[in-house]
Amino acid sequence: MLPHSALHGSNYTQTLCVEPQRLTQPEIVAEDQMTTETITWILATARLPDAETNVLCFDEESMAVMEGFLDGEHDDGSPLWRDVTAIALGCVTHWAEMPHGPICSDA
Repeated sequence: MLPHSALHGSNYTQTLCVEPQRLTQPEIVAEDQMTTETITWILATARLPDAETNVLCFDEESMAVMEGFLDGEHDDGSPLWRDVTAIALGCVTHWAEMPHGPICSDA
């Protein structure tokens, strides 16, 4: 997890590594057994995703990244974010498009 101070300000980019299978010794992973994908975190005050589109959300209140969506506005006009179980999130500061996951090829 990024330090709290790194989450304020402009957008930042993070790389997600996905292992195609669970390994008994995860520290020994050959490059050809790993897929990397860049995740660009967008400041929620700068731009919002399309409503009801699942995205990754960083909730500052819980200090957690979770899947969620924008579900309209609160009475005060601030964005209403929910996790995928429709529970309202406290303070989403950043969001990112969902990763595509490993892409298999028949090559």
